[in-house]
Amino acid sequence: MSDKWRWYFADSGSAAILGADPADLSGAKQVRDMEDERTVYYRDGFFFKSYHPRCRGLTEKLRERLFPTAKQEFRAIMCLRRHELAVVEPVAWGVCGTRSMLITREEKNCCSVMEYLHRRLACGGKVPESFLLDWSRFLARFIAGGLYFPDFHCGNILYNEAEERFVLVDPLGLKRNIFNRSKRILRMLKREFGVVFDFAPKPLLVRMLAEIDSADPEGLYRRLMEYNADYVKNSSMRHGKRLKRFRAGAATLVVDGVRVKYSHCEVPFTLEGTEKIALPPEAANELWERDYILSLYHLPLLRVAARSDTEPGILYRRPAMSGGEVSAADREDLFARLALTGFDRKDFDCCVDLAGTAVLRDRKFAASEQLC
Repeated sequence: MSDKWRWYFADSGSAAILGADPADLSGAKQVRDMEDERTVYYRDGFFFKSYHPRCRGLTEKLRERLFPTAKQEFRAIMCLRRHELAVVEPVAWGVCGTRSMLITREEKNCCSVMEYLHRRLACGGKVPESFLLDWSRFLARFIAGGLYFPDFHCGNILYNEAEERFVLVDPLGLKRNIFNRSKRILRMLKREFGVVFDFAPKPLLVRMLAEIDSADPEGLYRRLMEYNADYVKNSSMRHGKRLKRFRAGAATLVVDGVRVKYSHCEVPFTLEGTEKIALPPEAANELWERDYILSLYHLPLLRVAARSDTEPGILYRRPAMSGGEVSAADREDLFARLALTGFDRKDFDCCVDLAGTAVLRDRKFAASEQLC
């Protein structure tokens, strides 16, 4: 006899709305597919997250039957609601053998924080400070609740711009933050603020962190920069592995013979306004890879945006602002963050990019550069 779906609803009204067979996805639109482990559908104002893990052994099958993934996420959502933290509204969860499904109500007029940053930064725009500080306050309330979320990144927070409101989604893996609290907080902040490190000056970052640690925001800033650099160098995702993938073509897009890098917002750079420089092919390749490695540290950097696949030695770099002045404080902070990476300070100088941000510029091969 085949397994049948068993459903558990948040309230009686949800059962009436969803009908007799909530697992019937006819007419639903697939909006996401995660490597055959999780698929998300949308229909009539509801999201249906279907978990179908590849349980290869008896132990895995038993664990998924006893502790369905959808049930764990449903409980995490209810935990957040008990802590009075804004989270998507749960409707129901169901289980059928080793499969399970979570149903949540759509949050209207929202996009992820990552998408919001995409839009603001894609064309060289600025992110409002009011948004960054409100985002920090939302994270502060979460951290103050003593909770830890290992997959806490800015793609898992929705933002309603009209209402200036944040909502957490996908809180699978939520737990009480009992052990290694300090390190876990740093991990969450690194994942949340990674993109912000690329463009926000230190005073703004310190103001954001003051929402989380009002007693010592400068100390939290220093620890966060150290944690970020140590993570890149020593974690399982260290730059050595990522560099191999980068060399194989990951994180780049080829357009008309030009290989364009993706920014940290997962949007390819544009060549508009870039300066075209020529170097000996080996030097150009080293500068191209150094730029990628430095980007993993989230250093504010005058980025090498692209290179030619058909003309060896040709790079496209974002230009500096003519006559831009870098303050002594910005210079000191940029070089302090550079020191954490292990790169040689003498290969770099500071400048101001077209957005008015103080950034580092890799000048290792400056003597060989020729503007085309």
